[in-house]
Amino acid sequence: MAVTRRQFVQNIGSLGAGILSLSAPPAKASSPHLARKRTTATEQASPIDWQRHGVFGGIMDIYYKNSMIDLAQAKRLGVKAVIYRTSLGLYDLPAEQAAYHRAKEQARSLGLLWGAFHVPSHEDVDQQLEAFFRVEDGADGKTLMILDWEETSRGTATIQQMRDAVTRFRRIRGYYPMIYGGHIVAEQCGSRRDDLLARCPLWYIYLLNGKRPVLKLPKATWSDYTLWQYSTEHRAGRDPYPPDVLPGADFSRFKGTADDLDKAWPFRQA
Repeated sequence: MAVTRRQFVQNIGSLGAGILSLSAPPAKASSPHLARKRTTATEQASPIDWQRHGVFGGIMDIYYKNSMIDLAQAKRLGVKAVIYRTSLGLYDLPAEQAAYHRAKEQARSLGLLWGAFHVPSHEDVDQQLEAFFRVEDGADGKTLMILDWEETSRGTATIQQMRDAVTRFRRIRGYYPMIYGGHIVAEQCGSRRDDLLARCPLWYIYLLNGKRPVLKLPKATWSDYTLWQYSTEHRAGRDPYPPDVLPGADFSRFKGTADDLDKAWPFRQA
């Protein structure tokens, strides 16, 4: 029977499709091992004993760039308290504020203690306190409120600016904030007692990194620390965990047990 032009074209098309199907590699069967979610170092880690030599070390501080940390995993590993940055100077960052509120909500649902810190800069003190309180005002009575005294890209707060911030903070909120710092606190306070700053609980930074814990506190103003930050995200001494476990988190200690910490939190002094 004669083949028309149209039939000839259709036959050639069918033949080409058959050749392509024969030359194509067979599809790989899906493997349950390939589909399995990769386990992180945090998920593989085992809980440790946070209570050592009369101090409890399960206090973690983070900020919005550490938002990948699962607070449920942190609690599983024994973390009792989380402190989170709200703001830095007058730098307005909505992503940071949104991350703060999400983390606080999760922490509260898990029964974790919660703290908030603002990093003062060399900018206007009143405007900075307003920025801090817009994100967190501590009105729930359970949030630890902190002024983080360290260098910033917007200048470092002077001791007079810190004194002004503490004075105005207390006038607005009715109690003294905690002050965080290390060498700046030691250098600025020096050997002279500052009666105003002495009313603020001290969160002191002194990193161990394998060293003996001999704290060089500014004892003219503070006889002791309330919290001691002993390990940063780098964790050179791998204490309490290697850097890939709860990545980005810093850790602090409190003199006492976890139950003592629960009773003392949020360290408010009128």
